[in-house]
Amino acid sequence: MKKKSASRFCCRPGTRACWLVFVVTVCTVVVFPESVSAAYPAPLLWKTADECPQGYDYCGGLEFCSRGTNPYDRQYGYRLNPQDECSFPGPLLRLQAGSKYKFTLWNTSLDPTNIHTHGLHIVGDGDSDDVTRRVDGKNRFAPSLQEETGNCLEYTWDVGYDHPGGTYWYHSHYHGLSLQQVSGGGFGMLIVQDNLQLNLHIPKWMTHPTSEVLLQISYHDYDASVYGNGNYQEILELLPDQWYRLRISIVNPNAISQELVFHQSSSSSTVVEDVVLECDVYQVASDGIWSSKIPQNKQSVFTLTGASRADFAIRCPSWTDNGAADDEITSYDITYDGKVAATLQIPKSTTSSSSTSSTKTTSTTGQRRQLDEEVVPNKNNELEEWIPNRPMSLMGLMDDSATTMPVEQTFTIAMTSQTINGQYWDPDYALADLQYNQVYEWTLRNTHKHPFHLHLYHMMIVTPGGCGPAHVEGEFYDTISATLQEGETSTECKVRFKTADFGQRCVMHCHTMEHGDNGSMAWVNVIGGSEMPLNQVISPQYKCSSIDGGPTTTVPSASSSLN
Repeated sequence: MKKKSASRFCCRPGTRACWLVFVVTVCTVVVFPESVSAAYPAPLLWKTADECPQGYDYCGGLEFCSRGTNPYDRQYGYRLNPQDECSFPGPLLRLQAGSKYKFTLWNTSLDPTNIHTHGLHIVGDGDSDDVTRRVDGKNRFAPSLQEETGNCLEYTWDVGYDHPGGTYWYHSHYHGLSLQQVSGGGFGMLIVQDNLQLNLHIPKWMTHPTSEVLLQISYHDYDASVYGNGNYQEILELLPDQWYRLRISIVNPNAISQELVFHQSSSSSTVVEDVVLECDVYQVASDGIWSSKIPQNKQSVFTLTGASRADFAIRCPSWTDNGAADDEITSYDITYDGKVAATLQIPKSTTSSSSTSSTKTTSTTGQRRQLDEEVVPNKNNELEEWIPNRPMSLMGLMDDSATTMPVEQTFTIAMTSQTINGQYWDPDYALADLQYNQVYEWTLRNTHKHPFHLHLYHMMIVTPGGCGPAHVEGEFYDTISATLQEGETSTECKVRFKTADFGQRCVMHCHTMEHGDNGSMAWVNVIGGSEMPLNQVISPQYKCSSIDGGPTTTVPSASSSLN
């Protein structure tokens, strides 16, 4: 497999840290045979501790770039190197629990920006996931725009030791430009590796690189088109009758819940009259958090918000009629909002030449990656059942003592296209103060038209019966879009969350990005005295000419108060 600029961020072979990166985090394709996830753009390969500032386990960065000078049709993206194409989605980011990352965002676009690690359980203040920060791009009024190098902004991502492994994503979150930049391509997939200290009994096939399939589905308003991994109707080839772990991330700036459907393609070469072939599809995680029991019920239709992630265990059969040619393919479509995002192609047998190649082929409808049958460990016929462990931050929400919540720990959120609880976005005014390490119950109103996203903390659905097919009672989510029932004109969804591990600024907003940009965004201040750790590091942007080449001028001193 060709690796773009691997030497820039790879570790030195032979060290323990290098072994961890290559085996556990981002470079698994070097050690293990190529996996289906290779269809996704190449990953960022992190530098290790001996090459990073003191106190960090890993460091690296991405360039935020743009194409076009007209702000109304400008395209955006993230890339590893200036010579790479500025396209979407951005490079894959892999993190691991118990590690501290220094991330540098280099902005060479013509607009200010920042980056948000959507769903990640890290602090939202200081030099971490604080979306009020900004890094300016190139000066469009400079005498020579080509000589402009842009600016850099550094982030600290301190991933807790018990952080759940899961599927997340990152995107631009600069207020007023979120819609423009995300709909223009400013997003990518982020994965926290499975935390085996938290969950020892994850089925081995599910953690193996060759069983991982990545699909980031993006919806584009300007022509109502749907893309898979940046391709129109992405193609992924799987082996028949094998279990795979399919990680799906939805990127829809409208954010309203839509149906994700798995079904046999009408264009499949093996469509036979009166014979319907179906994939076995079970959801196993939502928004980066394992389901309370795995697997959930078998389904072919799922409802997801425009910011959701979902992990699925999937196994697809192939038509094996003796009269069929060996090179015939059974195809299954994955549709989002009625449009084909990706097609899974299953060869007739595992011995056909198309299923044993590990090379990449390209077609006009997307990218196809194949697996060697011999390296796939997931040949079991039945899907194991297991109950995952929860981190402390997701426990104690439904204890007997918390059955009836005190009034001071309840709150109602009402959103419009411009406000939350009547308040326009104001980074200097907190909607409320919350106490550290407390359980809160919030009632979310009208999320069917204003999907609600909470930073820092995952929310458990406590409304009896759930809040529609997208939000099951007792499960955790970071973005809520309840279903409007027939005959009703409004929705209410009750959730609980725990202000655990850290606090300070906790942002919430309508994830319909136009609404958020217009002011439907707020924050609460989580306070806790001496018990709560603080990140008060002030790390200003600085002029730079590369991600890791250092600043072109003196970096402003960072004011540090981290405890």
